[in-house]
Amino acid sequence: MSGGFVAPSGSLDQVKRDGDSATESGGVQILTRLTPKQEARLRTHLDDRLASLERDERTFKLKSLPSLLSRLSPLLQLILQIPPFHPFDHLRTSYLLTLTAVIPSYISALPLIGGSDLLSDDKGDEEAQEGEQEELEQMQAGRVLRAVLAFLKEIDRGWLAVLNGEAWSPPPSAFARSDEADSGEQDWEKNVLLGGTPVKVSYAGQVDQTERTRLRSIILTGRSKMLAWARGYGSFPGSSLPGSAATPISLEGSDAGEEDEEWETDILNMWNGTLEAVAQGE
Repeated sequence: MSGGFVAPSGSLDQVKRDGDSATESGGVQILTRLTPKQEARLRTHLDDRLASLERDERTFKLKSLPSLLSRLSPLLQLILQIPPFHPFDHLRTSYLLTLTAVIPSYISALPLIGGSDLLSDDKGDEEAQEGEQEELEQMQAGRVLRAVLAFLKEIDRGWLAVLNGEAWSPPPSAFARSDEADSGEQDWEKNVLLGGTPVKVSYAGQVDQTERTRLRSIILTGRSKMLAWARGYGSFPGSSLPGSAATPISLEGSDAGEEDEEWETDILNMWNGTLEAVAQGE
């Protein structure tokens, strides 16, 4: 895209270099405004990316969850960096609502295990023993599930920042990520941008009641979709159906001493912090 406004990393780095559009807050540089040309470029960029995701979901071209997360997370970081001040606050809220609404549908459209960029065994499938292959798939499934849960929590933290009238500083990796980040290698986790930080500011805009009502509906609908998707991988009340058996996925074993964190609870309580904040503001 011409003009150098939106970096492929999911950061607004170019705009932050403009002294009249950025300011320091607690040692963190944040955006305070967008010029009409910058706003137009941002809208075009976000609309194109969202339309591309919708098109790929409709034509079954989302590939795998790692690939999907590497596309969704930069969009999340980019939207959260939109200035929280009037008149840009509603722009941020509007795009974040749109993104949040489609995320559960996209995630639940894909299997936890699957895709050419998920399994990468040096021995090759033909040489791998059945038991080893099953163990490998379980380990890879755990990696993907951890990334999904971390991304969902990042959305929750982002919404809390928006509802609290805070700005957002993206993770350092957002500035280092290149166009080649979507390679789908074994280190795909590096392409999932997480760890943004809310930044307290003064005179930020507020999320209005209509937006809060829509957000609450999105959360409840999204939670239902994610729960239906997750039932096939974990132990949930009422998930045992006659003639079917779920394959439990454990988060245990990625690092020495790491414990299973009962990820089913995270799904059941998905975006609970945001839901509570919405209720408090009603």
